[in-house]
Amino acid sequence: MLRLYVKSRPYFMAACVVLVAWFNLWVHYRSVPWFDVPSETFERCCKVSPDAAAGELLEKAEQKDSLAAYFYALRHTRYCPKDLLIKLDPEVAFKYMTQAAEAERPRAMAVLSLYHLKGIGTGKNPEKAKTWAEKAAGHRQPMAHRVLGEIHMLEAESLRGTTLASGSPPMTASLNPTDQLRRASAYAKESRLAEDHLRQAIALGDLGALRILGMAYDDGLIGLIPNHRMAAEHLSRAALRGDAEAAAAMSRRFTAEIQAERDLKLSYAWKLIELRLSRDREKTFAELRMLESRLTVAEKLAAQDQAAQWLALMPSEEDTARARLDPDR
Repeated sequence: MLRLYVKSRPYFMAACVVLVAWFNLWVHYRSVPWFDVPSETFERCCKVSPDAAAGELLEKAEQKDSLAAYFYALRHTRYCPKDLLIKLDPEVAFKYMTQAAEAERPRAMAVLSLYHLKGIGTGKNPEKAKTWAEKAAGHRQPMAHRVLGEIHMLEAESLRGTTLASGSPPMTASLNPTDQLRRASAYAKESRLAEDHLRQAIALGDLGALRILGMAYDDGLIGLIPNHRMAAEHLSRAALRGDAEAAAAMSRRFTAEIQAERDLKLSYAWKLIELRLSRDREKTFAELRMLESRLTVAEKLAAQDQAAQWLALMPSEEDTARARLDPDR
């Protein structure tokens, strides 16, 4: 047995190396159809780099290179690394993201669905957003499931009408009992679909879906009744992974005395995290100073220590921005 083991050891090691290499390739090409892998490898290794000069990317994008169009679009948004930003121009970003999506690039399809939903570089169009999101979801794109979750959530919100403390869908007096039951059933269905898509997005690694699901728990749009504990759990996870809006929401909840007991020390700690992530640092800094004036020195120091511990666990801003350039993200 020992002789057999010694003889087979090189083959065993080779098999392990092949397995690791195969898994690494699968991670990088999981959204690429198998018959497109050779051309995709050539594009990534030999043709296009996200760090390329703006003129080079534009030239290749005009030649219908979908990966160049994707990179060129992202480099006109605030979500790319600061050193690679060409110019903030939503219309240019929309134009070239559309080109990349129409060339069947899955990540571009997902981003384009978000543009249509939020009206980035174009008018808001939930129908087109849903169409592109469904195409991208077929390729297991996390952002696509987030967009579909938001669309179903908006539909649930319209069926419910106003936000109630109980979270149950309001029924207008003009509706007869049959229509009320139908509306309640439709509301529950849209709420479930929204939750399913958002959870799929979270499972696939989408950061925004964590924040959206947390806010939905606060409003009672998920689970049919408000759940502030679940909301805080999701929002804190999103904030500690680099979501500025989630950090702002966590800071507010400890001052408003609606979703949590007032705790100015915790509010200040989350405001420090928001300051680290915020794009509007001047406004956030002014809010931070207002909170500081309401704390003792000991409370302020304790909050700063807590924020420092959280920051040590968070990814760097540069790493987060670089990750957004990954066409398989």
